[in-house]
Amino acid sequence: MTFLGIISEDKSFERIKEKLKKQSDMQLEIIHINKKSISNIKNIKFEILVIDGDLKDFEREKQIITKLCEKAKAVLINTDINQKTNFNEEKYITYGLNQKATVTISSITDTDLLVCLQENIKDMKE
Repeated sequence: MTFLGIISEDKSFERIKEKLKKQSDMQLEIIHINKKSISNIKNIKFEILVIDGDLKDFEREKQIITKLCEKAKAVLINTDINQKTNFNEEKYITYGLNQKATVTISSITDTDLLVCLQENIKDMKE
C-alpha cells in the first residue's frame, strides 16, 4: 500500500482525494496533514507528499515537515502558494502557474487546460 500525505486546507484535500480515487489504479492510503494531525503522523514514511497548503501556517512544525520530506520518495509542491523556489533536489516536483515550476499550466479555457513539463522528472522506482 502506498501512503500519500497531503498538506492542505480541508476543501483542497477533499478535491484532491476524490480526483485521485477516480483516476488511480494504485492502492492509496491518503492522509490529510494539518495542524491537528501532524504530531500523530510524524513517523509515517510517505511515498508521496503533496504540499498544497501554505507552510507559513506550520512554523512550529517545520522540523516535522522537513523530516517527512526527507523520508518521502517524491514531494510535490504548489509554488503558487509556497513562493520559496529553491527546491532543487530531484525528488521535489514543483507545480503551478509560476513559470519556474517543474510542471506549469500555460493556458486555461472553460474546457481545456494546457500543461507544460519544464524539466525532466526522475522515475520514483529508481
